[in-house]
Amino acid sequence: MEIRRIPKIIIDKEGLVRLVFSHYHVRLRDGQVIEVKKEAFLPPKASNEVSVLRLAYTTLDFCRQRGQEMQHEGKTLAGLAQVQAEKVRINADTEVKASPLDAPNQPLPESQEVFTNDPGTPMHADMVYDFVPAEAEPFPQEFKIIAKRIAEQSHFIK
Repeated sequence: MEIRRIPKIIIDKEGLVRLVFSHYHVRLRDGQVIEVKKEAFLPPKASNEVSVLRLAYTTLDFCRQRGQEMQHEGKTLAGLAQVQAEKVRINADTEVKASPLDAPNQPLPESQEVFTNDPGTPMHADMVYDFVPAEAEPFPQEFKIIAKRIAEQSHFIK
């Protein structure tokens, strides 16, 4: 892959990839994925951000490798869910922002130019919900509905 500068702006037609992990993020039938669940597009507790990778600046093989590195007991990579940024932005309460990470997975400064060959995960981005729950607070139902719509618009890739 050629070395390219990664812009900070994510255009609507840009493909985003979410790593999906079995039984957390997908519904299976006879060992086959039949549906990406809304949980794939909900943030972890006390957060409003969901990590994604910008497909225009990486490969599916890199995405799979990253998912395999994140596996542990009880968390197995099932595949990838691809969705366009415009499908995330379909609601005023969600946005997508570039959030490149360095090799120890720390955010890079906003002022720094980012390139596809930078160490770490320069193609990292976040889906951001316009709500940050407290630690013990459940995620509001309206955001679960948004996550369900995004999941329905995603395309599963093994």
